Amino acid sequence: MSDQEVFAARLAEALEGGAELTVASRQRLFAALVTCYGRSRRDEVAPPFAAGSVAVEDVAVTAAAMLRASEVTSFELAALFNV
Repeated sequence: MSDQEVFAARLAEALEGGAELTVASRQRLFAALVTCYGRSRRDEVAPPFAAGSVAVEDVAVTAAAMLRASEVTSFELAALFNV
């Protein structure tokens, strides 16, 4: 296991255990994770997390907040989902 994988596992464990981050730290980490996932998605087809590991409500709230923060238009959203 690489140093980065060990660090990621420790950070995930701490956050799952209730550790808190400042808003600025959370935003920076979240942006880095989203960018990392976007890059990896080009090369491998894998979901962003294991099925059932995140509550549906948390996914919905987070996805909506991400769309608002990135200022996605309804046209772009429809194009993403081939609507």
